[in-house]
Amino acid sequence: MEKMKKLLGILVLGLLFVNPAYSKVGKGDLQMSPEVLKHFIKYLRNEYAKTFVISSDGKFATYTICGDISCSGSSIFKQCKKESGSKCYIFSQRKKQKKIIRWNKVDYIFPSEYWSYNVMVKSKHLKGSNRGIKKEISDNDIIDILNKFGFISGNLALEQTKTETTQTQQVAKKENKKEDKPLTEEDLENMQPSKSRLEAIIEFFKESSENKIPIDPDAAALKFGYKSFEEFVKDYFKVMEITNLSVTDVKDFLAGTDETVIIDQSQENLDKLYSVIINTKYFKKKNTYFKTFKKGKTKKGQRIDTMALAVYLNYEKEMAKITKNPNLKEISPFTWWWGWASGIKSPYGWALSGCEKDAKKYKLFGGECIIVDWRSKITGEIKNMIKPSVRVAARNEKLRKQKLKPKKEKKKEIAKVTDQTEKPKSTIDLIIPVQVYIIQVNEKGYKTTTKPEDVRNDFKVVNSLWNTQGIQFELIDIVKSKGNAKSLKKDLKWVKKKYLRSLEIDPKKGTIKSDESKRVKYWQMLHKLIKGTTNRNKNAINLFYVPYLPGQFMCGVAYSYSTIIDHSLDPYKRKNAGYAIIGEQNMCESDKIVAHELGHMFSLVHKETTNVDLMMWGDGKRINSWQADKLRKYHNKYLKGTLALN
Repeated sequence: MEKMKKLLGILVLGLLFVNPAYSKVGKGDLQMSPEVLKHFIKYLRNEYAKTFVISSDGKFATYTICGDISCSGSSIFKQCKKESGSKCYIFSQRKKQKKIIRWNKVDYIFPSEYWSYNVMVKSKHLKGSNRGIKKEISDNDIIDILNKFGFISGNLALEQTKTETTQTQQVAKKENKKEDKPLTEEDLENMQPSKSRLEAIIEFFKESSENKIPIDPDAAALKFGYKSFEEFVKDYFKVMEITNLSVTDVKDFLAGTDETVIIDQSQENLDKLYSVIINTKYFKKKNTYFKTFKKGKTKKGQRIDTMALAVYLNYEKEMAKITKNPNLKEISPFTWWWGWASGIKSPYGWALSGCEKDAKKYKLFGGECIIVDWRSKITGEIKNMIKPSVRVAARNEKLRKQKLKPKKEKKKEIAKVTDQTEKPKSTIDLIIPVQVYIIQVNEKGYKTTTKPEDVRNDFKVVNSLWNTQGIQFELIDIVKSKGNAKSLKKDLKWVKKKYLRSLEIDPKKGTIKSDESKRVKYWQMLHKLIKGTTNRNKNAINLFYVPYLPGQFMCGVAYSYSTIIDHSLDPYKRKNAGYAIIGEQNMCESDKIVAHELGHMFSLVHKETTNVDLMMWGDGKRINSWQADKLRKYHNKYLKGTLALN
């Protein structure tokens, strides 16, 4: 009987290790038809589209629509086979909001926009809003990727490219005929903001963790323009108002999981993890979980029958550490939340939702919120709720089968900055007019100090840099304009409490990821302050000086459509929609910031070498010829007929 139980346990565990989805992933040669190609592009751009299934002959495809949990199109394989007459397999799937090509185990991941699951809407009613992949990715980019992996023929790729180019030219001609109507706030609200180095490095750490890429904190800090990792931590602590952690704590948090360890998920180790969490000094000092349980009632006097504690942590990482060192005294920093209930209700929901909210607030990544502790005031029972992970069990089994040995540490390659300094051009062949507005504000803690002479001095430096590439930014006027500070105090408080804690950015594309409504609200706050609709010279680049950018997490920002690859936005590019804003009172040199943000207004993004190149973070001054050429190309295509010197 005992042997039968063991055998049954092995069979059940074996079933847990089998992922039926992977048995349906396609492999072998595949050529998409033009219709399937269009359908796949539609699938990629719909954030709710989950599984893309294609017939083996490449002539038919369909996909499911899924929210957080439920999906439509559950009989997708049967539907595909019925319509196509041949077997169908998975070509692509959505995982953690990212679209991944699965066929032939390509595992290509498309960069995605940030979006939230609409759990209140049934799957059949879900409508996408073009956030499945980055909006900057054009149809041509998708075609190039598919062509690269051999999923479409070269002829089809060329045909699709020509079609898209022709359609773009036709649209451009129609747009030029439209009347040049004044820009409204609605026209401007989808502009792409440039980003700060703090946002960039946090997203870099997050993506590295998600992709299990080892992180070198010191090298990363230098890459993003910090003098040291300690300087980044101080910056982060200041913005997030954290006082109870150290630089070592942050480094420990960033350290990845030891992938060579076969994790021991024994009850003894689970109890050890539980004990370390419960006895962590800063947790015991900061939380009210134990005190509230002891009283048996809330602050409002409500009776408590049961309580639960949820903690955000990387279970796999911490259990690997305990496996290696059973005497571990502390784990990486974590956040937590607790819930309570009376009667037959459960405290789990409140604990988990509060924990997830806190994790988002502090921009934590690499882990998840799990229930750690449950206790009953009625019976006095206290339980360790940490359970063995099926995912970790599968990982262990894979390691055992592969007999994985520790990988030899590769020698770190140190990127060398080559001397690309070019001789200054003797003549200026492009002059760009710039209109400056010094926004006048006289509120407590937010007062204007910039004078016209300061602006002129900034532009002397700006042109000393851009003149090396034959480009001149001509300061045509400096206007002192009273700022709209009616709700400034309230807005600054909102930025500190809400907006700063929601930011995430993509370091490769230079885009901010945040709750869409918060992103728009932050821009609207700045737009209102500078009176961006009325303070506008349509024939010049508009540049604003304000006391500082709310939140003080960046020195300057450029709002424009120039970096967005979407032909439907071409009319706004031609209308010179957008502006740059400079914070006067910051740790950066305002002259270089002006030169940097002006580059963003002409489609230049953060690229090249930190502390060397102007368009990167740090103290760089170099402008490469290809960047100047790109600026000229953007100017000639969109702004040549708009910008004009008085």
